[in-house]
Amino acid sequence: MHILARNLNLPASFVEIRHAATHDMLPGLPVLRAVAARALAWLWDNYWVSVGVKWTSEVTGSGEEAVLQSKARMALKRWRQLRRDDPRKPLKRFDKTPEGRETYKIIKECAAICRGEEGKEALIEAFLEEKGLIPAGKKKAPLMNGAFHLWLPLLDSLDASVSGFSNMLLSAMLDIFNTNRPLFTLLDGTNPDDTHPPEFMEAVLAWLKHLTSTNPEPKTNFGHRAISPIDYDELIKQCVVRPTERGLKFLRHLLNEYPAMNEKYARVVEIAATQVVLPPARKAENCTDTRKRKLEEVEAEVKEFEARFEAMKRQKAEQEARLRDGDAMQVEAVVETVKAGRWKKWSGEWTQRPIGVL
Repeated sequence: MHILARNLNLPASFVEIRHAATHDMLPGLPVLRAVAARALAWLWDNYWVSVGVKWTSEVTGSGEEAVLQSKARMALKRWRQLRRDDPRKPLKRFDKTPEGRETYKIIKECAAICRGEEGKEALIEAFLEEKGLIPAGKKKAPLMNGAFHLWLPLLDSLDASVSGFSNMLLSAMLDIFNTNRPLFTLLDGTNPDDTHPPEFMEAVLAWLKHLTSTNPEPKTNFGHRAISPIDYDELIKQCVVRPTERGLKFLRHLLNEYPAMNEKYARVVEIAATQVVLPPARKAENCTDTRKRKLEEVEAEVKEFEARFEAMKRQKAEQEARLRDGDAMQVEAVVETVKAGRWKKWSGEWTQRPIGVL
């Protein structure tokens, strides 16, 4: 379903809400209303707005999408090469040096790519690949601060010039949590069903937290100078519709950063936390010892239960034997009384007459 959705340029959240409504518990009415509104907007942008327009290879097509993706990757590659020697260098608005001119040329190229929705998706895809916002290599955590310094000037510039860029980027990051797979089908033959490694996911979470922090370091204007400010309500709803472990961490981060949201969403976050399905236990230094200890505890508990069960069986057998012996004595006493032809004093154990029996 996710592959079909990507081929149709459908947001992954549509697939997730459909899966939840079909196979899991039906989402609440506010969530369904929000998704319905987003679906109507998608239909307008992807169908109705183009009704009556003559479709040609110049307007749309897989060729244009490939060109946009190639342009986006090349622009980000040039930015990385230009800034990696001194990523902390501030941008100067009227910088006439060759480096300054090239910097603003790249910003303009990225903004031009984002003129349409397909261009925005292509640029965001390039951002969310390794060597984009996500550092290359296995150990990404120590490199995140350098990644912030490297890319924040470009992100802030696009945020201030491209309508809806900030919300689209943050939403795409959350979609990675929801699907745990690459956001778009890559053109290099990568299997679209390959899942992201934990280090990649943690790097995405670090970006989400940094871009939505009230006092980040290094500083950023992301979402503050934007044409379309960050829609925190929509981000929270996106996390609640399909709760995940890292999505829950992001939700708690937002509540800590913006206390005013606590009253509105604290209870919703608690409910979402109960729906999170934790992934299989990760390999850790003490993972083997922990599993062995738990297995031994279970075996001991089973053995203790078996011992109690055997004791209960013996006790029950003894009680049944005593009852059989008592019944035999009562029958024998009755027989002796009948044989004598007269009543005599009862020598057996006395039993109280049941209530209601005459």
